[in-house]
Amino acid sequence: MSIVFDDPIAETLLIPLYMRALQSQRVNPIIADPWAVELVRQIDYDFSKFDNKPASEIGTALRIRHFDDKCMAFLQDNTVGVIVNVGCGLDTRCQRLCAKAPDLLAKTPFFSLDIAESMALREQLIPAMANETYLSASMLDIAWLDELACKYADVPILFIAEGVMMYFGHDDNRQFMTALADRFDHAQIYFDVSSGWVYKHRKRHDTVGQMRAEFACGVDDVMMMTTWHDHLYYLEHVYFGDLPDVERMGWLIGKAMKYVPVMKKSFVLMGYKTYP
Repeated sequence: MSIVFDDPIAETLLIPLYMRALQSQRVNPIIADPWAVELVRQIDYDFSKFDNKPASEIGTALRIRHFDDKCMAFLQDNTVGVIVNVGCGLDTRCQRLCAKAPDLLAKTPFFSLDIAESMALREQLIPAMANETYLSASMLDIAWLDELACKYADVPILFIAEGVMMYFGHDDNRQFMTALADRFDHAQIYFDVSSGWVYKHRKRHDTVGQMRAEFACGVDDVMMMTTWHDHLYYLEHVYFGDLPDVERMGWLIGKAMKYVPVMKKSFVLMGYKTYP
């Protein structure tokens, strides 16, 4: 099927989709996503501009594995819980988790959220799983958060915002994070952001630099968001250079991600939680 995006940010969903498909067809892949492989075959789009981008391919795979692992840990730690995939695009997280732990996931409500344009495409291509609900809204819309808060006020809830928050400015991200803290006493959120250095050089990014959208913020202080709300607490952060298999980006890039400070801190995976 041929697709054309009106929203520039919506079009970026094709980058992680293609990187998942590429990585899934490698020998000894970091992640396995056969659904992504099939989706790429169905979509008429010039994916070739994303070829030969090992930093983005491996970085995407490492990020996915990291967030999938956080979901698995959450499922194992909570007999009752809810997972929300924010800015889901054409991600197949629910499918991947179900393949790994069908018994755990079957009893866990899973919500996939994105803007209307992205969700319309998703609904055509990816049938919702039995425990999955599609939400057509921006992460900045308050209504969907209010609905979840009313239904799951006292239930542990995990939000994953993968490849999302770097496309929004600090004010928008603050609005989202404070909205979570206002409504949920037992929430965790894991997300990734780029550094100020990456934001400054955003037009040089190997894949996003070829898109109409661009990064809208950079974060250098991993504790910054604790100042946004009294009930927002820092959990952890990890740089890509600290993740296993980062050397698959290539000898030079892998070494730089490990040992060159400006490269090591270029992208960070963070976790926060809310307390009453």
